[in-house]
Amino acid sequence: MDHRTGNNWFKLYEGDINSERTGQFDVLDALGHSYNDYYHFGPIAFNNTADTAYITVTTGRPALLLPADSDSKKGHNLYTRRLQLLVARKKKDQWVVIGNFPYDNVAQYSLGDAALSKDGRIIYFTSDMPGGVGKTDIWYCEKRANGGWDPPVNCGKTINTAEEDECPTIGGDGALYYASKGLPGMGGYDIYKALGEKTQWTRPENLKYPINSTSDDFYLVTKDGLTGYLSSNREGGKGSDDIYSFILEKRTVTPLKPIAKTDTPKATSPKPVALQKGVVLTTIYYDLDKSNIRPDAVLEMDKLVDLLKQHHTLKIELSSYTDSRASDQYNLALSQRRSASALAYLVSRGISADRLIAKYYGETHLVNQCADGVQCTEEEHQLNRRTEFKVISGGD
Repeated sequence: MDHRTGNNWFKLYEGDINSERTGQFDVLDALGHSYNDYYHFGPIAFNNTADTAYITVTTGRPALLLPADSDSKKGHNLYTRRLQLLVARKKKDQWVVIGNFPYDNVAQYSLGDAALSKDGRIIYFTSDMPGGVGKTDIWYCEKRANGGWDPPVNCGKTINTAEEDECPTIGGDGALYYASKGLPGMGGYDIYKALGEKTQWTRPENLKYPINSTSDDFYLVTKDGLTGYLSSNREGGKGSDDIYSFILEKRTVTPLKPIAKTDTPKATSPKPVALQKGVVLTTIYYDLDKSNIRPDAVLEMDKLVDLLKQHHTLKIELSSYTDSRASDQYNLALSQRRSASALAYLVSRGISADRLIAKYYGETHLVNQCADGVQCTEEEHQLNRRTEFKVISGGD
């Protein structure tokens, strides 16, 4: 347990999907000590023959041997326990760590979250090593004929962004699945899919709701691209991060665990009316102090996308608002972020930005009496946290 936070360290577990029994996945060091008494231990990636594993751990190097990041006001050295990648082999019925991945360097950067190509010749991983595109990137190494690994190469700007790109896995369908905060999405980490290898990739595809949510969604594992598991800290789970199973049927992803219901207003559907100038086609709503697109809003925005694709000359205005809480200046900036989020989603679904005008008005144009100083329920405030989509032209 981390005595500073009271949180437990992450450990590795294994489960039998038939009996539903679970237990710790034990790995030993060279002296026979278990790594489950370590700091954070996991995730783990196996080769196809399941006799070699690559395990992400938080370095256990003593604090005195860690480089200082900076000096605090009290003069104490501050340091970061970075991630490193261990290599383990199965010996009879026991897993034993045989060494470190050759490009570990906890003095300068973190390296972990390994994933292997189907033939085992390429290893992908997450790192913030120098030379990357963003805060954390996905990199790869190629295996040499002698079993060693060539130096790391960045996977490139097609999949890496200026933000965090992490948790790569290679599915049984050969696709790369990974989590990103830097691409248009629903909020937090979203899961994306790309085809290719090394530095050559197709444009990442957002897997959308309900695979993705307004919370963090990451580490999707699949053998066939149709069924599998993912991790998420979305509402309705049993803990901070939970494992969810999914089944893909007729292009619709159905999680086997329910998502929590909400009593907040749902987005209003695009109306089957004449597409005249000034007509509000739909309205979506936001959580307090948030600008990411909620699951109920995704469903309605996808209907709006279909409408825009049917009427190629239709142009719309995205008008975003907040409730009256917080300052005028803060609310104006928040409404701007909401319009930007809505615009980014529509563009990600193939709608040209030339057909969209994003405007923002802060706490002006309230739909009810809930102005500054007026006591209102949360449900009444919710009605003001919205983006309206209004016809500008081209709908006749």
